[in-house]
Amino acid sequence: MELINEFKLLVILGAWNVNIFSKEWIKKYLFTQDDFDFELEFNLTGSHRISSDKIRIEFHNDKLNFITRNKNVDTYNMISELALKIADYLPHTPVIAFGVNYLFECNPDDIQSELIKTNDVDKLNEYGSHVLTSKHIHATKLKDKFINITICYDENRKLLFDFNFHFDISNLTQMKEKIYESPIIQLKQIAADIMKDVYQIQCDGE
Repeated sequence: MELINEFKLLVILGAWNVNIFSKEWIKKYLFTQDDFDFELEFNLTGSHRISSDKIRIEFHNDKLNFITRNKNVDTYNMISELALKIADYLPHTPVIAFGVNYLFECNPDDIQSELIKTNDVDKLNEYGSHVLTSKHIHATKLKDKFINITICYDENRKLLFDFNFHFDISNLTQMKEKIYESPIIQLKQIAADIMKDVYQIQCDGE
C-alpha cells in the first residue's frame, strides 16, 4: 500500500473572498521564498489556482483546497504553515469546518477480501447483476477525532482508502488550535495505524 502523490490534503470550508488572493498578496504573505505560478481558471466562479513544485492551492465553491504534489513530510508541514498564515492574515473569514485527508492505494490481493466485501455482492452476482465497483463509507469516532473512511475501487481496479479527518469550527482561530493539537502529519500516522491494525496492511515507508 502506498500514499497517492497528488490529493487534497487540507480543505477549509468557508466564505472565501477569492479576490484577496491576488498574485501580489500571495507573494507578500504566502510564497515569500518559493516560486509559484498564478493560473487563471475559466469557470463560473472566476477563481484561480496557485501552484508550486510542491503544492497547489485552489478555490472550488466555498472550499479552499491545499493539494499536495508529493509524499514529502516537508510538503505536509508547508501546507500546515500556509493554512496557519492564512488564519493569521484573514481571521475574520467566516468558516464552518475543515478536513484533513489521506488517500492510500493498494492492490486488492494484498488485503483479506472479507474485510471489505459487502454482504450483498454475491447475491447480486447470482441475480445476474455484475458488480463493477463497490464503495463503503464509515463515519467513525476514534477517541476525540471524527474520521470518515471511504473504501472503493478506482478505474484501474486499484483499491482506494480515503481517510477524512473532519473538524467543525466557527472561526479560523479554532482551526489553528486544532491544527496545533492534531498536527497534519500526526493524522497521517493515525490513518496508517488503522490500515495496519484493522486491515492488516502496511503503508510503504512506514
